[in-house]
Amino acid sequence: MKGEVPFFSVIMPVYNRCELLKRAMESVLIQDFENWELLIVDDCSADGTFDVANEYQLKDKRIKVLRHNKNLGAAAARNTAILEARGIWCSFLDSDNEMKPGYLIECYNSLVGEPEETGIFWTGMEKVRHFKNGGSETSGSVWTPEIQHSEEKTVHFLTNLRIGTGTALNVRTALLKKAGLFDASLRAAEDTDLMYRLIQISGYKYSPKILFRYHAQHGDRLTKDFKNQTEAYLKIHKKHAQLLNKYPKLEIHVLKKILRYAVFSNDTQTFKDHYKILKSKFGGNAKLKLLYFLNGFLGNKSAVAVYEKMSLYRKA
Repeated sequence: MKGEVPFFSVIMPVYNRCELLKRAMESVLIQDFENWELLIVDDCSADGTFDVANEYQLKDKRIKVLRHNKNLGAAAARNTAILEARGIWCSFLDSDNEMKPGYLIECYNSLVGEPEETGIFWTGMEKVRHFKNGGSETSGSVWTPEIQHSEEKTVHFLTNLRIGTGTALNVRTALLKKAGLFDASLRAAEDTDLMYRLIQISGYKYSPKILFRYHAQHGDRLTKDFKNQTEAYLKIHKKHAQLLNKYPKLEIHVLKKILRYAVFSNDTQTFKDHYKILKSKFGGNAKLKLLYFLNGFLGNKSAVAVYEKMSLYRKA
């Protein structure tokens, strides 16, 4: 209906994704729930991405394409879309991922009538790993945090965080704006930084149904950028110092993130400086110390491979 407020504003940043963009847009168009708007922000692509998006905009009035005059990064692109959003909820969809059939109606049925303090929602996710040889591997999962009360909720949620803008995340628009949108200075972990702010003012809910498809490409340009991850968690450690001081387990978690990514990006000084902090405040960590020496002895790529095979990444 003309003038109807959409329930969902689908937020899609895109940069040089000409070949994959159609798949993502089509996954929205096939949804049986129709009260949505799709906001696509082209972050100054140079490969014809804007033309592909514009073709769809001309065919469906629910689609709006915005364009940056220079490349500002994914966080800034999402913010541009959010500021244009009319929907009650912002549903995040990266341009290389897909909504499976029935995704939006499941989100709607789970969220309609929820109190305004419920501001975070996600569903189960199908992860497709694409390998260099052309093969792929598919697995499904859903993050199910169990602690949902008072202070325990905040620490448990943030130290076990398994959701983000690429993994079936929906956020109530009013609370998203209240939390302050994404930090556009971050080139990684911008969704994690947002969650540190959002969980303090919002409740959460999830559906166990696997209705979202996440594609992990070989040599993914974002998730493998350890330098950007290091810089991002350094900023998170500084920005959220008050929260981290209140919850020591949370500060330990952030320091470990900094130390792992510092080793992976060969940032020796950052590792030394922040290991001193970890040791002086919390007694250090033998596994991270081992990782540091493995990196020096075996080299970066071999150290990362050994570390992951030893399953230390999630346990350290």
